[in-house]
Amino acid sequence: MHARIVTPILLLLLTVAGIHSFDLAPCTGESADICGFLPSTYGDLSLMGVPPLCNAQCPPTYKAVPQAPGGWDRCGVCGGLATYTQTLLEPQDAPEGTFIGGSVAAWNGTVAASQHIAQRAVDNQYTATVPAPITTWNYNHVTGTYSAYQLPWQIGDAAGEETYVPVGRGYALIMGPDHLVIGSHDTQPREVQLWTRTPNAEVPWQFAWRSPEFCPGAHFGYSVAHDPNPPKNMGQAQFGTVIVGDPSAHIAGAVSVHLTDGPAILQTIYYGGAPNQTEIVCFGQSVSADGGYLAIGAPAYKYASTVNAGAVYIYQWNPSAGFTGEYEYRTQIIAPTPVENGGFGESVSVWDDELLVGDNQHTVYKYKLFGAVAVPIGINNPTGLSAISRFGYTVSLWQDYAAAGDNTYVVSATQQGATFVWDRNPLVPTEHRGPRYTLHDQGAGNFNTHYGSYVDLRGGNGCFVASGTIAEDTSGGVWVVDLCRDDCYGCDAVLNSCVDFDECDVCGGNNSTCTDCNGVLFGTAVLDDCGVCGGTNSTCV
Repeated sequence: MHARIVTPILLLLLTVAGIHSFDLAPCTGESADICGFLPSTYGDLSLMGVPPLCNAQCPPTYKAVPQAPGGWDRCGVCGGLATYTQTLLEPQDAPEGTFIGGSVAAWNGTVAASQHIAQRAVDNQYTATVPAPITTWNYNHVTGTYSAYQLPWQIGDAAGEETYVPVGRGYALIMGPDHLVIGSHDTQPREVQLWTRTPNAEVPWQFAWRSPEFCPGAHFGYSVAHDPNPPKNMGQAQFGTVIVGDPSAHIAGAVSVHLTDGPAILQTIYYGGAPNQTEIVCFGQSVSADGGYLAIGAPAYKYASTVNAGAVYIYQWNPSAGFTGEYEYRTQIIAPTPVENGGFGESVSVWDDELLVGDNQHTVYKYKLFGAVAVPIGINNPTGLSAISRFGYTVSLWQDYAAAGDNTYVVSATQQGATFVWDRNPLVPTEHRGPRYTLHDQGAGNFNTHYGSYVDLRGGNGCFVASGTIAEDTSGGVWVVDLCRDDCYGCDAVLNSCVDFDECDVCGGNNSTCTDCNGVLFGTAVLDDCGVCGGTNSTCV
């Protein structure tokens, strides 16, 4: 990669004067960025940290050349031409008004969606008599295609047919590499279910077990979490944890912990450490787990005299506790600026030792977890949010990316709802830059689609972003965007280096390692003992 050296002062003068160099990168056809640099030089400038303009927010309306997409492209170039792909997944055999996409789970491209508002009758009244099956779309990474599969359900008849998916509304979902967890907080019965996955099989999901509510009349299953691989002691089985939130159990709320190997409740976590607390805090309205950390949101927590200011509680898995391990309390995180009805902890998302928190005040926060210490890490929030914004109601964090949905964000006169995506800063790994992308509905344009009603990007590098769109068409759907940047790197692993494999599968090669003595690729001619290509050893006898 060859960097073009230009001083920050000269760049500033060029920008003010409106002069840009719109050269084309020879291998990608991408245009120069907002500072006038080729994509192949942009990475070097980022590492140098100069000029500041190149690291500034890229205006969504900025276009380097006509017809170029505005804002950052998927290779991190402002006004670049590398576009991302977006796929709409629509439900199978879903009655009108089912609102698929209010709850979404994703794992490295595979997606599940349920009816957050569930079935709605013609008279606009909710009903619990219509089955609300959950639809999954299993992603094949080899072919790049999706195959839809609806989880089996039965309503139950006089013969005692088993009910796999309860009828009603309000499902919470979370997915892992091998599991799908379903919480059904507004159904009869209320329960949590675990399904196991066999990728690319004709029947990709199999029912494993169910566990009923532990506090009748509450909201068991309002939120669910899954840690595929918490820390283990030597000799412990390869289990994962399933966490279920019930924000109104025992008044204050409670959370139950299960292992993936069975439905039994391993541990019950109460607000304040014991049941029957008198304070309404909605402990368990949001839960998230990964890498041994568990975050529990309590958005109605009262801080001093600030009502519903909210709080988040951090627990950490101790593999030595009990027979198989338990979560132990570590710390409480209070809203940085407590606001009445601010709802800090409305949504939480954990990846490894990092935490993303959303509230009811259009704000998202990020933390680095060190056991009993949660260190705030700055993250830029988007501008242009409305007074009724729902930014912060749904967040997701996984490896290279972070996302938050706002299903009331006004994109245009015919577009409502967006998902904002940050990417990790390679210079400062604890930082997420952006928002780099503002994803929205790519359909014909329905102002009531509510793109970003729920977001999830778990699995892999986190680059498959799934956004629920509850009012897409007549029954909702899920948009999936692949932000992976594999095609932005040369075979030398350098961003936009343009270096490719030659015909001999050598990175940057010149086809010389697999040609015969006649210069034919993969030819069979060889030199004989007399040094003649294809000879018979007769010329030197």
